Amino acid sequence: MYEAVFALTESLVSDYELTGYVRSRSGGGLPGVAPSNAYPTADGRMVMIAANSDPIFTRLATAMGRPELAADERHATHVARGARMDEVDALVASWTSTLDFDTIGTALAEAAVPHGLIYRAPDMLDDPQYAARGMIQRVHDAVLGRDVPMPGVVPRLSRTPGHIRWAGPDIGAHTHEVLAEAGLTPEEREALADQGITPPLG
Repeated sequence: MYEAVFALTESLVSDYELTGYVRSRSGGGLPGVAPSNAYPTADGRMVMIAANSDPIFTRLATAMGRPELAADERHATHVARGARMDEVDALVASWTSTLDFDTIGTALAEAAVPHGLIYRAPDMLDDPQYAARGMIQRVHDAVLGRDVPMPGVVPRLSRTPGHIRWAGPDIGAHTHEVLAEAGLTPEEREALADQGITPPLG
């Protein structure tokens, strides 16, 4: 698991070994890279926009109805935008926060600007790709008396895709088995149950 995450850290170790710079938490953005962050939408969602290269930023500015931003020396180059990350992020957020995600997504797709929805639970449950991949599996829970949606098995392999057998035990369902394996006698376990420390025996 750590190898999969490590592969996404980009220049983290290079930055340190070559320059001594130790990266710290920076939210959705990367220091010196703008705009490349998560921005709020009018319908309460978040959209990730990656428009830090000069040509893509020009297309984003046009999609925003602000083509002059790409010609402004404060924002015209990758280096200039990186030096003014907060300002650039505020400009993008002032646009995204006035529109719903679908409107933003259409505009950015037409402008060929990389973007994507930051998924919340409702988005995952409604997404056709999640459904097609079987990533939302519903398992019956006896206590709740209903099916409960939960993440499917990953990785999903063609010959052995895996499946979820049950929703899990009730709280304390295996307490006495564990205590027995730990060496407690039936009498000792019954005493704990009588005191209300553990569930009743049986």
